[in-house]
Formats: sequence, structure tokens, C-alpha cells
Amino acid sequence: MNSIRSKLGTFATIIIAVLLLAGYAGGDVSASSLSGGGAPAASGPGVVQPTTPTEPIADLGGANSPAKSDCCSQESISGVVWNDANSNKLQDESNAGFANVTVNLYQDGTLISTTQTESGTTGYYIFDNLPTGTYVVDVDESTLPAGAQLTTDNEPLTVSLSCCNHSDTADFGYI
Repeated sequence: MNSIRSKLGTFATIIIAVLLLAGYAGGDVSASSLSGGGAPAASGPGVVQPTTPTEPIADLGGANSPAKSDCCSQESISGVVWNDANSNKLQDESNAGFANVTVNLYQDGTLISTTQTESGTTGYYIFDNLPTGTYVVDVDESTLPAGAQLTTDNEPLTVSLSCCNHSDTADFGYI
């Protein structure tokens, strides 16, 4: 029985150390409180005793997290401008994309970027390295084949990007 309590005490000490390193546990948590008070804390060579940090060691996704703040300027908006030959408002496998169509990106009514769909049959375009915010994606109809008409009823399209958000469904179908 003492062997089990000793192992539980060692396990509790490890858990507390992990929690403390991650900044989750306060100073009132100890190995003896988690193991029911009867198991002695592990000691000896190579055993690290937990301590209460004066400040969190790691910010795991909080507002000051470097990973989170870095990605807030790496959002993107992408999509496809395609030939909706059957007018079903869905991009079917048989619907090829339109090449070299100009797509404009606006923010607060100001044109901030212009791109073109890829050459070939993909019709794919992308705006990357965007900060968070609200944008309007607008296809320049003068660059579509003559007589092309929108079938998806979503153009121009408003897209809101939050931190670490990539919008890849800004798609437009035309016949």
C-alpha cells in the first residue's frame, strides 16, 4: 500500500510541476493536497519539486501570445471564379474556372489590392498577408467573357477576417 501511495505522490508531483510550468496552478496546490495528504512528496536525485512562479512562464494562446499576434497579419481571402455552365449555383467538377479575371479587394470603400485568377482552368485567386478586418471582394465583370452573368448572387462579397482566419470560400459563379 505504501508503494502505491508513493507512486501516487510522485505522479501528483509531476502533474503539479507541469501545471506550474504552464502557469495554471496557484501556490495553494501541492503534492500532498492532491494525494490525500498521506503520501510523502517524492524526493531524491533527479526529482524536481514544484514551486509557484511569480508570473506565468508560458502564454498559451492569450492576447499576448506571439503566435497569435504574429498570425493576425497573415490572414487571407481566396476563392474561385468559375463557369457555372448548368446554372445550379454550385461549383461542380465539370465547371472550369475562368482564367485571368481581375478580382478587387476593398476595405472601407478604398481599393487596397487587385489580383487575377490563375491562367488555365482553375479560376483560383488569393489575397494574402491581410490584417484582421472587414473586406469587400468584387469581380471586375469587364474582364469576364462577354455576356457573362452572375449565378451565385453573392457579388460583391463582404468577408470579415478575425485573427488567424483564412476565408477560402469567396467563390463566384457566372454563365
